[in-house]
Amino acid sequence: MSRGGWKKNGVRRKAKGVGRTIHGLTPYAARRGKAVVVGATVRLVPWTLAWMLLMALIMSEVTCAPAPRYRAKRTGKHRTTPSVPTSGAYQIGKATYYGKKFHGRKTASGETFNMHALTAAHRKLRFGTKLRVTNLANGMSVVVRVNDRGPFVKGRIIDLSYGAAKKIGLVQSGVAKVKLEIVK
Repeated sequence: MSRGGWKKNGVRRKAKGVGRTIHGLTPYAARRGKAVVVGATVRLVPWTLAWMLLMALIMSEVTCAPAPRYRAKRTGKHRTTPSVPTSGAYQIGKATYYGKKFHGRKTASGETFNMHALTAAHRKLRFGTKLRVTNLANGMSVVVRVNDRGPFVKGRIIDLSYGAAKKIGLVQSGVAKVKLEIVK
């Protein structure tokens, strides 16, 4: 057999049903009409090509779908903003502090967290908002700037940096009832 063929147990054989050598395909695949050999190239039968194109199209639809976008709620043509007062008493609730574990890491606003600075984490207020935090147990207060998101524990309204917590006497108890006021 001068034209070659496929090997089985070291013996070269010619594919049945096909007059030319099949490179890389078994005789079974050739008999089933999955490929036709012309010279040294393998050409696919049209229905096999159509099936492969259909599968590629389906896979591209599945894998290339855009991620869902989260949009602000709209009323008419204008976006709604959370109803946050611009000044005065804002909230009363429990506060905690955070420090060493997060010192030097990036905050949600993108700046580096400094545990000794007078900053805080709030769930809804804009970054840069200044708050007066008053400890209701001892009356001490401090003005902080919101630069992070949190707290992520139910029942807490604000996380203070270690420096701010130290100024209002929150470090000893860990959790205290506080009043938040927005300062201009």
